[in-house]
Amino acid sequence: MVAAEPSPFTRGRIAATVQRALEQSGALGVLPTPLDAVMAAAALELVDAHALPPQVLGAIWFEERAVFVDGAQSEPRRRFTQAHEIVHALCGWHYAVLREDTEASLFGPVRDAIEAEANAGAAMLIFQDAAFRERAAGLPCTLASVHSLAETFGASFHATLHHYAQTHAQPVAM
Repeated sequence: MVAAEPSPFTRGRIAATVQRALEQSGALGVLPTPLDAVMAAAALELVDAHALPPQVLGAIWFEERAVFVDGAQSEPRRRFTQAHEIVHALCGWHYAVLREDTEASLFGPVRDAIEAEANAGAAMLIFQDAAFRERAAGLPCTLASVHSLAETFGASFHATLHHYAQTHAQPVAM
């Protein structure tokens, strides 16, 4: 079971890390987020990994600064996987935890927390929180608006709906 959300402290730390990456790469305010620019600024290389085992959508090789993404995924899913792996690279404490395979890091709550952090950071990269909230606020609260936002941000409808409900100024159910 993957942890639902990082702690507020960790979420803030990830948000600051993502904000710096967006600024340093020139991607801040550019939609959909140009993940290749973020990777270039972070000195990461993208490897299309069709040879990954079917249960592996993406991976990172920290020492080589290589991000592996299964290119057979849908475009929105591939973007999320790429963003997830970028966040692992940007968060130095992920390397410290994941570099050694222990029972806790492979199977326990530590692994779950790290994956939840990478998922939260991936959403921050893709949706550029302030940009998303600003655009969403100008739209009616409808599924059509969520579809439009998904296209704008290069995300799946499901991820966009989740982010919409999570960040909307008013209570929203999905």
